[in-house]
Amino acid sequence: MQQPFTIRVSDQIERLMTAPEPVVALNLMGLDLLGSPGFVADRAVFWVDGIMGSLACRLRGLSVERRPGRDLLREALVFARDKAPDRPVVVMGFDGDLRIVQELLGRDVAKFDLPWVKTLNDVNAIELPPLGPTHLIFLAVGSPKQEWIADLIYQSTGAKCFCVGGAVNMLEGREKTVPDIFAKLGLEWLFRLMTEPKRRFARLFSTLPKGIANLTKLGGLERLS
Repeated sequence: MQQPFTIRVSDQIERLMTAPEPVVALNLMGLDLLGSPGFVADRAVFWVDGIMGSLACRLRGLSVERRPGRDLLREALVFARDKAPDRPVVVMGFDGDLRIVQELLGRDVAKFDLPWVKTLNDVNAIELPPLGPTHLIFLAVGSPKQEWIADLIYQSTGAKCFCVGGAVNMLEGREKTVPDIFAKLGLEWLFRLMTEPKRRFARLFSTLPKGIANLTKLGGLERLS
């Protein structure tokens, strides 16, 4: 029988930045990943992104502020600018201009193109650039690939990863952001369903059953503050 999951969450950017482990979203996709091959929950720290993440915390009696990935990305860049000016920053999986990212960070950002990956075996075959524990890496690819890659990087190089998915696209204006009214009500998922119904419905139906099942298996939530 599978053991209950125990995960760590935080809504404090300083705590998320200083914990050595990869930072991962606690949302429906994050819940779906728990216990999946290539992703080990206790090798990550979660931030709450979405209504399912909020529900997971409430069911365990935790009051944790929810924030979209683009807000977390912005906060992380500003923190790195002010508190970690000497740490090299890398964005992986994004092929566009990083003007806004570099403005917020106040320095140049390195980019690394990731090969097309579909399976965990593809991820394990990636030839990573020279990285070390001082690097801050923002992964701008979809789930579960970004979580697999973050775990690989953490185990092999010790570099700090943030799994921010489409947040870089949104910050740089390449992807439409969710209107404030949807974000405030925790209905980002509804807006995405309305704007990309085919892709979003396919993802919802593939992740919802396992995500809900894993929600019931959460044995513990530890808040890092």
